[in-house]
Amino acid sequence: VAGVVAMAAVPPKGCCIAGDYRVHFRAVAKSKCRHPGSGEYTLKLVQAKGCGPKLEGTAVRKSDGIKLAFTGSITGSTIKCCTVEGTFQEPSGAKFRIRVHFCWRKGVFSVKGTATRPDGCVSVWVLTRI
Repeated sequence: VAGVVAMAAVPPKGCCIAGDYRVHFRAVAKSKCRHPGSGEYTLKLVQAKGCGPKLEGTAVRKSDGIKLAFTGSITGSTIKCCTVEGTFQEPSGAKFRIRVHFCWRKGVFSVKGTATRPDGCVSVWVLTRI
């Protein structure tokens, strides 16, 4: 199921979310996107020791192999959800922000969020653990 990460029956302590993900994205209709559409990244997410809040990683855009650097952090958590906010930077220096929610439901994480570019283009993201 897209956007669902298979895990144990109990949510991981401290929002332990490091790992490899497939990211599917689709531009939101009527947002300010120059090139609306959809695509895919693979993302390697590295988390601070002991499942700490600091995150970094590398995403590779499937369509052209371009690598993007990610830095971010877990900015909030509840018993069942963790919020991750951060920035991806393209080799050109262009940056865009993301906000993704990892929510524990029925023994798995459901991972969804949005990315916003400086030009106002917004896309919906769904992550699946690979």
